[in-house]
Amino acid sequence: MKRASSFFLFPLLLVFFIACNEKEEPKSPLIGTWESKVFVDSLNYWVIETLEFTSDSTFNIQTTVRLTEGGDDLGYRNILMGDYTLNGLDFIYFIEEGFRMSRFYTTSEPPFYVPKDELRPFLVDFSEPNGPTELIFSEGQNQMEISYGCPSFDGICPITKIYVKRN
Repeated sequence: MKRASSFFLFPLLLVFFIACNEKEEPKSPLIGTWESKVFVDSLNYWVIETLEFTSDSTFNIQTTVRLTEGGDDLGYRNILMGDYTLNGLDFIYFIEEGFRMSRFYTTSEPPFYVPKDELRPFLVDFSEPNGPTELIFSEGQNQMEISYGCPSFDGICPITKIYVKRN
């Protein structure tokens, strides 16, 4: 009987030993939720840009507006979704779907934000990736700088945005 139980116990221990020794692939520092918070003095609003990166190389970006830095969102400016690749510090992304505030308003002064259900889809050019864009992570990987290249259509761009990791 001892010999029969050893016969079944050995393979079980071998499988357990191999499973425990397999190394997990390191998690990308990009995966998670990141926020950039900017106070717009002239409007007296906080503009919050939230980036969510998943391990399956997809991302969501949403820009919302708040009265206080940690308060509730009043409304949305846009939502973008797509795929990304990260090769070292080079970040290349494809925006596949986007929603933004409509450009047509009945008032002379367009709103600064709208409810989520009032965002409208917009045409996205799938032919070219965005980037490469450089990412720089802080030593503890809880802060990230994104250095964007200027879009060719207007030349106005943020040179660097700083994001703090939420989770």
